[in-house]
Amino acid sequence: MAESKEPGPVIFFTGVLASDKDALIIVENKLSTVWGTIRNQSSEFSFDNSQYYKNETGSSIIRKFFSFYGDFDREELAIRKLQSNMLEKNIAEEIGGGLTRPVNIDPGYLAPEKLVLASCKNFAHRIYIGNGVFAEITLLYRKGKFQALEWTFPDFADTRYHEFFYQERADMMRMWY
Repeated sequence: MAESKEPGPVIFFTGVLASDKDALIIVENKLSTVWGTIRNQSSEFSFDNSQYYKNETGSSIIRKFFSFYGDFDREELAIRKLQSNMLEKNIAEEIGGGLTRPVNIDPGYLAPEKLVLASCKNFAHRIYIGNGVFAEITLLYRKGKFQALEWTFPDFADTRYHEFFYQERADMMRMWY
């Protein structure tokens, strides 16, 4: 019989979609207030793999990732997703401007073997983790690289974000493994 044991440490991060640079600055400041000091951040990317968010976030969406200092318990992911939803609502009220969702905040964590994202939408490949929140493995880390799965979002399947996650994974492996 296998004995249960606690998994190793992971890096908490969030992906942000923002309607413009001003919204990105606002969300960055709020993220550090809620989740602590930002440890690392990616370059800015044009979110051009999908038109899914166009009506609520605009047509020139910016994507950026942020990781945070501190210990992160994987069981907190559901709470962090609910916090991100509240932040989105607060920022939408603050910014106004006719967009219903000027920022989209997607929390997740990076473990040595996978990248996990939280969602409030259920699909066959997502596991319920509590409080109306589901988690999905978005990328696997195998044979020295990140690999997309059949349900991986097109922008995550595109390798342009992977450099940020390779660096985060290398830092994690140096720190804890």
